[in-house]
Amino acid sequence: DAGKLALFLSAGIIISTVHTQDFKDVEGDALVGRRTLPIVSPKHARKTVIVGLWFWTLLCNAAWNVDYITGFIFFALATVIGIRFLTMKAVHEDQISFYIYNVSCHLIVTDCGDCNAKS
Repeated sequence: DAGKLALFLSAGIIISTVHTQDFKDVEGDALVGRRTLPIVSPKHARKTVIVGLWFWTLLCNAAWNVDYITGFIFFALATVIGIRFLTMKAVHEDQISFYIYNVSCHLIVTDCGDCNAKS
């Protein structure tokens, strides 16, 4: 069932990339003593974003049986977002990357699942 699959994919994406929300507030988190992944291991944390996005994009593309062009667009979007997290490290850049990440996850998981369920 498409609804259960979308829920599973959403949960997996959130669990494996939840730390993307922490990049934009590393300074504040450090001030209050939080030990988030971006504070404890910033290089590793940033690398896991692109790997996670690639993995989940490939899985979503397969799960929703998207055509090659759509799959390529989703993979390119994941790559752009991942590269943003790897290279753009200022607070305002991390905020923008996080918002783009959220919109793309919604598009890939929810909208493709809805389209596939209707066909």
